[in-house]
Amino acid sequence: MKASRMKDMPPGEQQLWLLALSGPLVALNRKAGARYDVPSFWAADAGTEQGDLLSSAWGIEDREGLLETVSRMADRGHAVSIGANYWAWHQVLPSDRKSARSEMPELNRLRDLFLDRTALLTGPGGIRAWDLGRMSYLLRNGLYLGYISEQECQYLHLQLGYRALYWYRSWDQYLCGYFSGRMLWMALEIESPDQLKAFLFDEAPPWLSRIFNEVLTDPDNPATYLPWAMALDQIERPNSLGEEGL
Repeated sequence: MKASRMKDMPPGEQQLWLLALSGPLVALNRKAGARYDVPSFWAADAGTEQGDLLSSAWGIEDREGLLETVSRMADRGHAVSIGANYWAWHQVLPSDRKSARSEMPELNRLRDLFLDRTALLTGPGGIRAWDLGRMSYLLRNGLYLGYISEQECQYLHLQLGYRALYWYRSWDQYLCGYFSGRMLWMALEIESPDQLKAFLFDEAPPWLSRIFNEVLTDPDNPATYLPWAMALDQIERPNSLGEEGL
C-alpha cells in the first residue's frame, strides 16, 4: 500500500543535500514523475506502479527486505563485487598499473582501461556512488510504499551521506562515480571484447557527457546550488530501527 502523503513542507538544505544522493536516478526518471525535492521520490500523480519497481527490479517485498538490502549494499555492493578497485589505482605507479594490465584477460583489461580513464575524475571513491545513489533511491521508494517512516528515511540517508562525504570531495566526483559505476555494471553482461570495447569507449563517453551535463545544469537539482562540503547535523537513531543494520 502506498504511504499517505507527507506534509507539504519544503525540505531543508540538509534534507535536500541527502536527497541529491539519488539525483542521478531522478534525472533518469524525470519523465516518469521523479522529483528531486520530494522525499518519497515520485510526484503525487506518478502512479503506484512506480513504487512497485522495488519488487519487480529488486525483489524487495517488505520492510525487512528493504532494510537488509540497504544495510548490505551501502558498503558491500557492486563497488566491491565488480572488482573495479579505484582506491588501489591511486596507490600504484602508472608503470605498475600498465604492467599489471598487460597480464589480464582481454575483458578484464578493457574494464581496467575504463577504470584508468575515469579514476582521476572519481577520486579514490571510484564507483561507490553507484551503490550509495541506488540505496538512496531504494529508501525513498520504501518511504513511498510505507515500508519506512520519514524519520527512518532521514536517519538512514544520513548514514549514506557520511559515506559519500568520506569517499568524495565534490558533486562532480560523486556523479562521475555513479555514472561510471552504471557503465561498468551494464558492461558485466558483455562477453565479446569487440562489443565491450565499443560500449565502454565509443558509446559510453557521449552518453556520460550528455547525462552529466543534464544533471549539472538542471536548476531543480540540489547539486547545482548546494555545496558538496555540507556539515551534516546528527539525527538520533529511531528506536524502530533497532541496533543492527546501517
